[in-house]
Amino acid sequence: GLGEWNGDLLTATAMNLGEVRGLHLDGTLLLVADAGTHRLVGVNVGATAVTLAGITVQPNEARTLSGAGQGDAGLNGDALPAASALLNQPWGVAVSPDGGVVFVDRGNARLRRFQR
Repeated sequence: GLGEWNGDLLTATAMNLGEVRGLHLDGTLLLVADAGTHRLVGVNVGATAVTLAGITVQPNEARTLSGAGQGDAGLNGDALPAASALLNQPWGVAVSPDGGVVFVDRGNARLRRFQR
């Protein structure tokens, strides 16, 4: 990608990423911590839809799971649904044993977690 926000709900190869700082493959869902566009992205590399944090990602689709600022950094609270949360330079990403998504929101000095 070119590093600038170019939208959401795109094909896996069409979404621009700014500064990838973490990857985690959870089954057929590739989780991407993109510090450059301030979002956590799910890329479905499988043949069936996958739901994570209340958001469904279709096959061959790249979709923002968290980082509602459309490329802008921010902080709007902690106890929010993943899709509504603003992020500031997410780094690293992992899935906890109970299926929660965990990552560092570096610019906001927080460890963030979203339920599956």
